[in-house]
Amino acid sequence: MLALLLIIGMIGGVMAWMTDGATWRPIVGFPALTVGSLGILLWSLIREDEAPDLMRQACGSYFERDGFCFAVVPAVADGQARLDVYFQNRFEKACLAHVAIRPSQKFFLNRGSIQAIAVPIECDGGAFGVARIPWGVPSKYQGQRQSLDVAASTEYPTGRGRMIRFRDGVRVGKATSSLWPNVLTVAAAATGTFYLSRPARLKFRLPKGVNEAVPEDARIRVETLWRPPIASETGDAKSPASKEETDAADGLHDWEFPPA
Repeated sequence: MLALLLIIGMIGGVMAWMTDGATWRPIVGFPALTVGSLGILLWSLIREDEAPDLMRQACGSYFERDGFCFAVVPAVADGQARLDVYFQNRFEKACLAHVAIRPSQKFFLNRGSIQAIAVPIECDGGAFGVARIPWGVPSKYQGQRQSLDVAASTEYPTGRGRMIRFRDGVRVGKATSSLWPNVLTVAAAATGTFYLSRPARLKFRLPKGVNEAVPEDARIRVETLWRPPIASETGDAKSPASKEETDAADGLHDWEFPPA
């Protein structure tokens, strides 16, 4: 919007100065609009974050839905494939997000028989974390490049508060479902009970030599790896995360974000 106002101000200013009989309002107003838009735009680009941009450090590029940023990264552990969804909240108050992932439509509008996923994520204000989702990959798709549709929904039960991290991500469409109030599992996503409006697209090569199905005892793990320090009742700063949560950050940079 600021860039658009800047362009309008520049074009309008040139036309006002070149037009005979132009009044003082456009002659003064358009240059003022140009200077004001440029100043605000530069300020928005150089202002400092109140919370570190851990998503950028860990993932480089990432998606966003209404202040909830996330990146989808494939991983393998003990022969079981996973999708790790790293996330961070740009606002100071907690949000509840739902991330939906499913195979993209092919040329004839059919989809690959790869497991779809829908996962709810609670994220404190400014916090950074990861959801580790077990994922089954059919043998015929293993080792192949796959395109996935990604969307999300976000709500802030107590309001957003101030924005504390200013770099945005690639906007994704909205994921909707009548089942969102319930805790969704990987199996529930496979029923196709959710709808993705204008999803973003992600491509990467699927892992080889992994399980084709998710074990019955596998669980989705959502961990907070970092949260902004807050003042305790004694006035001291609390640790940004518990020991268990900080231990989960080990190996955070042991992967490379898959190219789009």
